[in-house]
Amino acid sequence: MGTHAQSTQYLKRIGRKSHHDFYIQLVSIICSLALAHMLQSLQIKRLYGDESTVSYALQNAAIFWVIVLVWHEYAISTAYLRWVVSLTDSLIPFLFGVGMFALIEATNSASDSWWFFWFAVFCCLGATAYFNQSVSSKRDESNKKVISRFRRMNRWAIGISLICSVAAIAMAVATASSAWDENELGLFYSIVLIALLVFTGVVNHVRDDDLGLNNIVKINAFGLFKRFKTPV
Repeated sequence: MGTHAQSTQYLKRIGRKSHHDFYIQLVSIICSLALAHMLQSLQIKRLYGDESTVSYALQNAAIFWVIVLVWHEYAISTAYLRWVVSLTDSLIPFLFGVGMFALIEATNSASDSWWFFWFAVFCCLGATAYFNQSVSSKRDESNKKVISRFRRMNRWAIGISLICSVAAIAMAVATASSAWDENELGLFYSIVLIALLVFTGVVNHVRDDDLGLNNIVKINAFGLFKRFKTPV
């Protein structure tokens, strides 16, 4: 029994050690491919000139931030949490890849309703990823202290993701049922981009606050301010 328990613990340690490298390499490949596809698919004439539109520029800005956000969140989570990777853990990053490529294709096909639909799918995947992180990290005792500090962030992330998903579905239905002019579409895509930036700010602030990093920033900023104010 002792030998079996020791071998089990040894295998778990191997799995935990490979967790960070597995995730960061996989997500880096997927995000790099998505970014390359976005850049190769850019229609320059729709960015500036007679055929340029604000909505097209906002769509690509939102997709770029989606790619950055996916990589950033995986980079942060894998820096603090470790567990043995399951099939679900492997599946979610690939689904993110499908969602990002679908957003890019919807942008190039000028289908606003499909673009909002795939953005809603992306938001649902985001909520699923945070939920999976919360559940999977509990399988390993070494994550116990970190989980307690990530709990509030996960709730915020899941809640905002689901709200954005519902809003995106409403936009998809609205753009599919009637024609919208460029100004109205620009407003819709502005809301999407603002929502992404707000999500990023809130989630990172809550996480840094619970990890105690915000206090460090405040102290450093205050020290820098004092240094500048000190007469030479």
